[in-house]
Amino acid sequence: SGVGYSHMPESWPWTILFFVMAAGLLVLWRRNSRPSVYIVCTVVAAFVLLNQHLVHGVLFLFASHYLFFLVFAAVLTLVSLWGDKSKWSIAASLAAAVFLLGIAYDNRSVFFQWRIDAEDFSEQHLASALPVFDILEWSVILADPLTSSFIASHTKHDVLFTNYIQHELRSHQEIAERYCLSQLPFVPDQRHPEGEPVLIYGAAYDTLFTDAEKTRLREQELALVDRTCATMDLDPRALLGEYRVQYFFWDEERQPEWKVPMLNVPVREVARGEGWSLWKIR
Repeated sequence: SGVGYSHMPESWPWTILFFVMAAGLLVLWRRNSRPSVYIVCTVVAAFVLLNQHLVHGVLFLFASHYLFFLVFAAVLTLVSLWGDKSKWSIAASLAAAVFLLGIAYDNRSVFFQWRIDAEDFSEQHLASALPVFDILEWSVILADPLTSSFIASHTKHDVLFTNYIQHELRSHQEIAERYCLSQLPFVPDQRHPEGEPVLIYGAAYDTLFTDAEKTRLREQELALVDRTCATMDLDPRALLGEYRVQYFFWDEERQPEWKVPMLNVPVREVARGEGWSLWKIR
């Protein structure tokens, strides 16, 4: 996850800007021993770090992982060349300014982090379920992927599928089975795996750099999910037993079509709140 293979720059604009910064500082340092050799080495190191995969071929996605160091190098370039009117100084300063302005624009969302939207309370109706989960013995609880994330982050219980399962060492078949179980209460024509940004392969797409390869892989994982879900529908109890599922948790407010009572599985309602219900498999 997060590692790809490439001998091409991840970002041509970033590579060009840092090349201009590094080249400008090197030329100025060779001519008049300024700026400081430490500043020059820092900016050159930033350029090498950003483009190291051009040599060894292993790309650590994404360049933003180095963002603090890259911003630091660009700021050093601007500060060290402040007031210098030579053409190399102007070129390096402009490159640093363009990079910093671009980063500032990309991260403009920081100004909205204190804004409160209705979406921030989309799970508020599930808060009343937490005391129920607290007194429940450790269990495997089946819910839709979005609600499973809530259970995984707020309770002691296990769930079958969230977007983060891609980072666990599991077979593709197992991940497909877990995903299909999370879709079990939906009737087949209401399941839309093609709309899931994270399905089976997840971060594996990071290693692909052509649309043809990405399309091929997407078709492959969708076919796997279709086959697995079709098999599950023939005998859902077998798969539920294999994964030791004990409860269904239905987020009725956000997933009204995830209808637990309509399942061909014996269940009984054990708890209910505003917008949710908990069902135990008999």
